[in-house]
This record gives sequence, structure tokens and C-alpha cells, in this order.
Amino acid sequence: MDIKGVEGKTNAQLKFEISQGARFVYFEYCISVFVFTIKRPTKTYFIAEGESVFLKALIFSLISFLFGWWGFPWGPLYTIQSLSSNISGGHDITGKIKELLDDGDPSRNNNGYIPLKHLEVNSRRKENLELTKNAFRSGFGK
Repeated sequence: MDIKGVEGKTNAQLKFEISQGARFVYFEYCISVFVFTIKRPTKTYFIAEGESVFLKALIFSLISFLFGWWGFPWGPLYTIQSLSSNISGGHDITGKIKELLDDGDPSRNNNGYIPLKHLEVNSRRKENLELTKNAFRSGFGK
């Protein structure tokens, strides 16, 4: 499963939950060793209305805080970016997911296939959205 928290939910259920305020977000983490620094997105998380995003963000913020600073020159910069992003609730991609769900609506004569060609992402987010695309293709583990 590439999207955490959607196990067993149908597209209709997801659309309803989004209309009630649910979100799809991903976080970032940073790890450094001397001159080697990586900053990566996490998997996408489904956050139901009223569910706290704090604990999910906290884990990745702690990873960055403990292991991100130690690379020169990018470690401190990427660590601050990751912490800032996570503290603000992660990267919200609900709009893109909603478009995918709407485009995959069987009533629109596309046999439930979700066209993914409309997603425009930068290279750092590409891996995360590939995981999200794969989850849509697999029908969320049905």
C-alpha cells in the first residue's frame, strides 16, 4: 500500500471524506553524513477530518532534527526546509488527488481508469507521486 490510511476505502468513500475535510499529505525528511545529504518525501498519508497530523509529522521531523544537520553545505538548509514543511502540516496534495478521483469516476465513461498524465511535479516530488499513482492503479489494495 502506497497511500497510508486508505485501506479498504472506495473512490466514492474517499470523495465523500474529502468533501468533509479529509486531506492527502506527504512530509519530508533529511539525513546527512559529512558531505552527503538527502532530502526525501515520505509516502502519501490520508488524514481524516479531525485526525491530528502532528504525530505523523513528528516522526519525520525528529529524523531530520537528529540526522539532517551533519552534511555540509546542504544539511542545515534541507533540515530547516524539512522541519518547516512538516511543522506547517506537510505538503497538501488533496487537490491533485481529488482531480484523479474525479477523472477516474466510472460515470465519465473511462471505465474507472484514473488518467495520471495531468500531474505536473518537480523532480523532488516525482518519487512520492509515483507511489501515489501506483496506489491508484492498484485500487488501494482491493
